[in-house]
Amino acid sequence: MAGKPAYTNWLGGQPSAELGQNFAAITPTGQWNDMTRYSTAVAGVVCEWGGVTSSCVVENGYGYKWLTAGQCDVVKCTETVNEDCVQNLYCEWNLTAPAGEECQLKPCAEYPDEITCAQDEDCMFSTAVSPAMCVQKPCPKLKTEEECNQDSDCMWDTVEHDPAKCVEKNCNVFNKCDCKQDVECFWKVEGDIEMCVNSNYGECPTMDIAVIFDGSGSMSRAFGRHPNGYYALIEMLRQWTASIALSGEPAGFGINSQITEKTRLAVIQFSGVPEFQDPTTGAMFGPIVDDVARAPSNVGAGGHFSGVLAEADADWKWHENNFLAGRTYIASALQTAANLFKAESPTDGRAKLIFMFTDGVISDLDDASSVVSSLGNSVQRFGIVLRRQAAVEPQDLQAQVAMEKVVSFPPSDH
Repeated sequence: MAGKPAYTNWLGGQPSAELGQNFAAITPTGQWNDMTRYSTAVAGVVCEWGGVTSSCVVENGYGYKWLTAGQCDVVKCTETVNEDCVQNLYCEWNLTAPAGEECQLKPCAEYPDEITCAQDEDCMFSTAVSPAMCVQKPCPKLKTEEECNQDSDCMWDTVEHDPAKCVEKNCNVFNKCDCKQDVECFWKVEGDIEMCVNSNYGECPTMDIAVIFDGSGSMSRAFGRHPNGYYALIEMLRQWTASIALSGEPAGFGINSQITEKTRLAVIQFSGVPEFQDPTTGAMFGPIVDDVARAPSNVGAGGHFSGVLAEADADWKWHENNFLAGRTYIASALQTAANLFKAESPTDGRAKLIFMFTDGVISDLDDASSVVSSLGNSVQRFGIVLRRQAAVEPQDLQAQVAMEKVVSFPPSDH
């Protein structure tokens, strides 16, 4: 709804603005209450349809302005002198433009948020500037093979790109000679298998990793200069996934996985809300629902263990578009991971790991502790508490205390 209504009729103590309660509802008494999108007490909905000009004007600081009715478009960098142009974070002065010197939009600056920015392989979301924005990656800026090869973080790619272009270095595509000449790469020999891998992961054992990450409503808040912590976390994990030495085995291999000294990955989102809500008081109660999410079977790895980058990346993209936005309930996700290890991870000595990411206090700690007790020492569990600011706040310490109950011993390692 645009603007603040002149008339309100909230229940006493409402709106409570608890996590996930982002929808206004009319109770049987005629008074208002805020509820979650999962509430079973709501019988119907009213929607506002159509564009509101102010919603676009608000985005002006991020490079957008209202042009015509129904259309919000990118600022076109209309400044006419160099000094004014470079004051605009989104613009640069082009000395070689076809029509003469002019102010133009920087590469990648047309993408307004972290999700759209990530869809372009030449772009990255930068928090080095304020406000954070989408910028061009360093390597694609280098337009010739000579310039590219002079940068140790880049490589001139003629295999995946036609025409060839400068991209971020990927050790996996190097032959033995090129691999051994690059200090950031490592030629790994394991039995009959030889491969070039990133030197950071050269000594890693065979691993199956389940990544369990927080999809609770609090993750949608700003984290530092990231306007949305949920998307920031996913993009960080997507970049990490692209850097590790994946096995190349698709999700269908399951427990028949045979490739050693490489990694498979499974992606699981956790959250959830109590199933019922009192229509009068707004109190939540009952069993927890919508507390775990994996990509469906027709998308990427479908939430199963996979060593194929394209499958893992498709899972991450699916989660970007399917944010649970409930509360911090993790037990079902841990149980899902436990079931995956049992059904799909062979007992061949490989390391079995769970990485957990959250910004809040685990709400179902007793149930979660019961699941990890059943895992014993067969699966190592690592926990990471995400802070919204650099300074440690009381809620961060509370989240840490809760996380220590479900990580592997000793918790001080985390």
